[in-house]
This record gives sequence, C-alpha cells and structure tokens, in this order.
Amino acid sequence: MIRFTVATLLCVLATITAGTNFTTAQTIPAELHEAQALMSQENYPEAIELLQNLSAEPNPAPDVYRMLASSLILDGQPEEAIQAVKNGIGLYPEDASLYALKLEAKRFTNPAKAVALLDQIITDYEQGYIVSPHITLSELREFRPDVLLTAGASKLERDEFEKAVSFLEEGAGLSPDRAQVQHHLFYAYLQKGAFDALVKSYESLPPEMQQDEMLTSLYTQALIEDEETATLLEIYQARYDEDPQNEQNALFYGQLLMHENRFQEAEMVFYALLQEQPETREVYQTLLEIYRRQLNYEALSLVLERKIEQFPDQKKLWEEFGEVLEIRGMNEVATTLYERAINRFEGSYTFYRRKALMHYYDGKPEQAAELLDEAESKLGSLPEISLDLGMLYFAQGNYDEALEKIENIDMNYAEDQVVNLIAARASQKVGNYPKAARYYKAISSSDSPHPEAWLFLIEQGHISPDELDFLNLFEILIKRFEELEEDASVYAQMAVRGLPANDPYLFYPFSKRAESFVGELEKLKEESIDKLGYERARRLIDELQQLFPENAIAYRFGGTYYRLIDDSELALLELNRAADLNSGDHRTYLEIAEIYENKQSYGDAAVWYERALTAGAGGEVYPLIVRMHRSNETLDDLIRRWKIRYNSGQASSEFRESLIDALHRAGRSEEAREIARGG
Repeated sequence: MIRFTVATLLCVLATITAGTNFTTAQTIPAELHEAQALMSQENYPEAIELLQNLSAEPNPAPDVYRMLASSLILDGQPEEAIQAVKNGIGLYPEDASLYALKLEAKRFTNPAKAVALLDQIITDYEQGYIVSPHITLSELREFRPDVLLTAGASKLERDEFEKAVSFLEEGAGLSPDRAQVQHHLFYAYLQKGAFDALVKSYESLPPEMQQDEMLTSLYTQALIEDEETATLLEIYQARYDEDPQNEQNALFYGQLLMHENRFQEAEMVFYALLQEQPETREVYQTLLEIYRRQLNYEALSLVLERKIEQFPDQKKLWEEFGEVLEIRGMNEVATTLYERAINRFEGSYTFYRRKALMHYYDGKPEQAAELLDEAESKLGSLPEISLDLGMLYFAQGNYDEALEKIENIDMNYAEDQVVNLIAARASQKVGNYPKAARYYKAISSSDSPHPEAWLFLIEQGHISPDELDFLNLFEILIKRFEELEEDASVYAQMAVRGLPANDPYLFYPFSKRAESFVGELEKLKEESIDKLGYERARRLIDELQQLFPENAIAYRFGGTYYRLIDDSELALLELNRAADLNSGDHRTYLEIAEIYENKQSYGDAAVWYERALTAGAGGEVYPLIVRMHRSNETLDDLIRRWKIRYNSGQASSEFRESLIDALHRAGRSEEAREIARGG
C-alpha cells in the first residue's frame, strides 16, 4: 500500500479518550480503557481478543466496533476488520465513523472498490442517512486523493495501466501539488506508452515540482521513448553550457550524446567532469561503458587504472582491470597486477586463481599448482581451491592427487556433473573402475548428462544395450547439446564485449568441455549403430530427425550410418544438410571431405578440407589440403594463395611447414628453402 490513512483511526480513538457516546447513554466499560492502553502499546493481538469478547456481549457500544476494526486494520487483518464493521453497522446503521473504517479496510482488500464506497459514503452523509460527531463531510472528502492513489497503485501492480491512469489523473487533479500522486501518474503514463500525456503534464507543473528528481527522470524517459532526444539534447546542452560543472546535468548530457552514438563528444564531457571531480564514481562508470561499447581496451585500461588510484579498495575494479589486460595479451602486466591484489586483498582467493591461470596459459602448470597450494596453505581448504587443484592436477596427469582433491570438496559440489566427470576419469586412470562406475551412474541420471557415462557403463557391462532405450537416450543428449550451444553463444557474446564469462572451471574451460561432449557423442553414435544393427539404427535415425528437424546432430548421425553401409551419396545428402544447419562444425566438413577423397574427387575434397580449417579444425588439416591439391594437380594455385597469406604475416608454424612442403612437392625447392631460412 502507498500510505496508511490513520486520520480515521486517530479520530475514532480520540472519541474513546473523551468517553463520549452519541448513540447511547451507556457508561464506557473499563475494558475499553484497557483496550485503548493495549493499542497505544501496539499490542494489537491482546486488544483484539479483549474487544472481540466485548463485542460478544449484549448491546456493545459502537466504540467497541470502532476500536476492534481499528485494531484489526493496524494488525494487518483488513478482511476481519470489514466483518467487525459490518457487525457494528448492523446495530448502528447511521454511524458514519464505522463506514469510514470500512473504507479504510477496503483500501487494503480492494482499492478500486474503495473509491466507489467513498462516493457512496459521501452521498449518504450529504443526504443525512449517516451522521457522526467524530468525522465531518469535509474530512471524508479529503480522503479521496489517498483512496485514488491506493487504487491507482494497485492497478499498476496488476499492469492495468489504463485504469491506473484514470484513478491517478483524478487524484492529481484533487492534489496537484502532491508529488507522490504525480510520481505514480507519470509512471503509469510511461508504462501505458502515453508519452505525450506525460510530457504535457510535466511541462504544466509549477517550476518547483519540475525540480523533483523522479518526475524529471520519468519525463526524460518519456522524451527518449518518444524519440524526442533532439529536444532533450537542446535542453541539456544549454544547461551544460551554462554550468559545465553541474554533475547531474553533465552526466545526463553525456548519456544523451551516447544515446545518439556521439561517443567522442560524450567522452569529452565526461573527461572534463573527471578533471574537476575525480572522486565521482558515476563518471568513471559511464566512461567505462563508452569504451566497452567501442571495444577500446586500451582506453579501458587507462580509466580502470585511474579509478583504482581513486578507489583502491574496490576489488571488482582490480578484477576487471586484470581481465582487460588479459584481453590485450598483456599477461605479464596482468600477473604483476594480480600479485599486488593478492597482497592488498588478503583472504581473497580470486587473484591467486587469476595469477595461476596466467602461469597455466604460459605452459607452466607446475607453477600454477604451486601458487594454488600456497593459497590453500594461507586460506585453508576452500572448496574452490580444491576444485581448481583437482582440475589442474588432472590436466597435468597427476590422477591420484586430482582424485584426492576432488573427493575432499564440500558436498555443495555433489551434484556438479563436471566435477563428477573429472572424478570418474581420474578413477579410471588409477584403475578404480567400481568408483568410476559410481560417478558415471550419477552423471547418467542427472540433469546434465554426458555421453561418456553411457559409453563406459555399456563397455563395462553395467548397462545392456538390448535394454537401453536409445531413442530416449539420444533425445536427452541432443537436448543437452542444444543447451551447450546456447551456453557457447553466451560465452562468445561476452568475449566479444570483453566481459568475463565467469566460468567456474578455469582449468577445464568451456571450449574443452564442449569438445569432449561432442567427441563422446560421436563415439556413442557409432556404438549405437553397432549394437542396434543397421535396420533398427535406421529407424532410430528417422525418429530423431523427426524430433529434431533443425538439429545438425540428427543428420550427422544419418551421415555416419550411410558411411558405414558404404552409401556415399546418401551420406553426402545427410552431411550437407548437417552443414547447412550448423556451419560452424568442422567435423561435418571433414567427413564430407573424406567422402570426396575416397571417391577420388580431390578438388571437392580440397574445398571441404579448407572449409573445415576455416570452421576451426586444427593445423593437422594443412597437410591434407596439400595432398588433395597435389592429387588434383593444382598445387601451384594453392601455393599462390598461400604465399599471399604468408607474406601478409598470417602464418602459424603448421601453415608455414605445410607451405614449405607444398613448394618441395611442386618442385620449387629453392623457394621452400628461402621460406625455411625466414625469407
């Protein structure tokens, strides 16, 4: 609710203190004074119990019902208050104060109906049907803006913006200088999309109300939504020119410039403000946003470094600065930053972790492990440290140590299937197959299944292929693959924007996890064809393609099937469909290339091998491309294209070695030796 109208309740309680009763000459019982004392102490439950007992006696005074209803409202029981009022009205139908209490309770149960009830009460009072020495007609009329505000707010909560506007416009008309009503009305206009109405209302406000921050903010939003940024720019540019040191005006003017993609001008505004007010956090934040949008990491570094100087205890700044340095490839500088952060933020594991990752990226896993061991000795056996060490030990081939660390992790990770997967693999590596089976069974029954689990369980005899519902299994795994594709999209978008992906498994990153899933799914696909036989496998593939008509995996499955039965034409049809659905899967291109190579269509094979390379295949594809062009007698054409690329400086070691090999095979050994010498 917006505001509790206590005027009615206070008015009623005042009559009790006076000890008057306009309908009966009864003496006020002592219990009423006791109830009043309980209410003044905010002990409403005991007051309610006492007053309910009094209301059950013969001919209770109207004060009993007034106080009972008041106590119930104040105790948050409006429905019960309405019932108490109804009982009182049954005995005292002319008591206007009881109707006023009913109105107050109705504001909580049905605010819109409270408006109609107030109208009825005022009409009955005017016509003399109800009377009261405790509440006047003018006081009742003064309740109207409150009742309208509550009704409008309730409609806003229900997204009934048309009705909200109707109530609030009337309330604003009755109390035009009341900011709270205007706040709700402007918000209702904005939600309804009535931008013109909001703008007109704001511009008709008296000057002092136009200084209200919330009203100004809503007005600004309306202008932006109504694409009236030119008007806003004109207003705020004038304000900025008049007083460039006014922080709020300068900030908003700069943000408007950003909205119009005038980033260079916005940058100048914020830098000018920063020179005068270097302690203003919002200026830094807005500059950082500009540079994030521009992917200007060099400028991001400068602003972050400066902001850290001003606010050295903001841990998030150090984290972002380090991430930006990593994006820029300045790993040594990032490592130094993390060393400083470790000393400043004692007790924080974050910077140990980031520094260890720098060692890991530099091909120094031993140093990474030593640093994490140091963190564990200083910070204790935190689950995060045990997890990272377990992953790192596994990557190093220290399987016993990896398993020990993972099994010591807090039970919070018991349902973590990435952790279970590493534990299962480590158990296999140390020869503990029963333990591996337990982990793989947990994975197979989880919400994050992995095909590797079924491969192991089938191979070890824990699951019979004859009893396995392969259709249901592949349906589950393909859905899981689609989830991974969505995750990959998020990671990619964040990487483009220079934002951290917050991957919890830094030493077993998402790219490797996805690669593992797809690789094991390929193996399970072939295993299922082998176990089911060709006829049942064909039916399974048909059903999967019906279930997932837009998923490349179902068609790659078909391609594998047709390759196994030596039908290369149908295999190509299936794989081409898969390539159309997922142009980023280099495995599909490699399969198509292999089919063309087996058909001795070397030119086509070369095209598809090159597409696979573009889609992310490794450097091992370069020699295959050379072989195809040699077989197709088009080596000179390949060399011409590759030399252009080599001379542009886009040359990995694998590419350079394959270019040298191609030159030798083309009989151009002198050129090959020149490149080998670095020419």
